[in-house]
Amino acid sequence: MPDIEWNREVWDQAHDWSKDGDEWSGMAEHCGQPYEAWKSALVEEFLTPQVQDKDVLEIAPGHGRFSQFIVPAARSTTLVDLSQTCLDACQSLFADATNVTYVLTDGTSLPGVADESMDFVWSFDSFVHMELPVIDAYLAEIARVLRPGGEFTIHHAGKRDWALKLAPAAHRIGRAGRVALRLAGQGRLHDSGRRADVSRERVAASLQSHGMTLTHQVQSWGSDGQYDVRKYGDWVTTGRKS
Repeated sequence: MPDIEWNREVWDQAHDWSKDGDEWSGMAEHCGQPYEAWKSALVEEFLTPQVQDKDVLEIAPGHGRFSQFIVPAARSTTLVDLSQTCLDACQSLFADATNVTYVLTDGTSLPGVADESMDFVWSFDSFVHMELPVIDAYLAEIARVLRPGGEFTIHHAGKRDWALKLAPAAHRIGRAGRVALRLAGQGRLHDSGRRADVSRERVAASLQSHGMTLTHQVQSWGSDGQYDVRKYGDWVTTGRKS
């Protein structure tokens, strides 16, 4: 399963960032939609209503795939990543912006971000590779930095909760166990997308344990639900600090 060091090595050094994150078009293809339409609908659904004239924090911006929609609209933007090369890329992209702060994280915290200083926290395509203890640590930090009434939206893995109970035994069996777990947890025979052993129920329980309220959890959006993150069984969770 992906851990912090795996994430740091892959996104800081190994990954080919030549398309700056827009190479991840598989979800759009899976739901039969053009990538640009899928991405635009995602931004309009989850980002545009939340960022205008707000103090916004993004966890794991990569090369600014979604930050480019936040920075021009937000009052301030804080970009937090465990990859220095990703932060460097964002600094280059937003060189003319005066409202952006860059933070290097250890992979579980939001160092230097003041308590109750943010209106909205966003992360897409990163929490899917985080195991539950890492997600829980980040949710505790999100609860700390959000102002009362502030919200967050994260895209994360969403394996079937009942299947996760089989994970310890399945991993001990080896390859056959991993295949069985992939079928049980994601309904996929091949390619898990390196998704962590996380369910939407466990994310909901974690955010609630940190005093936040679950707003909604969705897999699709658009007028007819035509856009989604179902390829690997992912979910998008939004919560609010009371």
